[in-house]
Amino acid sequence: MAELGKSYGEALFLLEEGKDIEGELRLALDVLKGTPGLEGVLMSPRIEGEERAALAKKVFHEVKDQHLLSLLLLLCKKRKISLLPGVCEGYLQLLDKKNGTERGIVHSVRPLSEEEIHRLEKALGNEKGTRVRLGNRLDESLIGGVTVTLGDRHYDGSIKGRARSLREALMKGA
Repeated sequence: MAELGKSYGEALFLLEEGKDIEGELRLALDVLKGTPGLEGVLMSPRIEGEERAALAKKVFHEVKDQHLLSLLLLLCKKRKISLLPGVCEGYLQLLDKKNGTERGIVHSVRPLSEEEIHRLEKALGNEKGTRVRLGNRLDESLIGGVTVTLGDRHYDGSIKGRARSLREALMKGA
């Protein structure tokens, strides 16, 4: 099913001619994920397709991009709104490829500020010679510091990682 969502995302990318509608996609995804029970209602076989589409039009009223809105209505009508995360992933992968951007995740004990994330993006971008976009996920097991996963590379600047390195160094010296 994830591949089907990505295919819809690729089709949307072609319709949009590569326009950056990431904000609109994230808005739609936030509405879907942030409203308890909404996905179940929009997937319900008890509600007719046109009725689901009308409900979706009300729910996604803040989405202004017409191609995206049409896709959302179609997914609701066909009871496939659960594909939306895959649609976002497929679209953003193509947008990143077009823009030469690499996405990654920074894990931290506490939420990072936009400025902190921006500094990390800039430092990693300079090292890799590309534009970097990072999302932030919380990981309380780190104790402190951060880890970053960017493509197949993993950067460990956490206290937990430093303690592991110190332990390994001490074990080699023993």
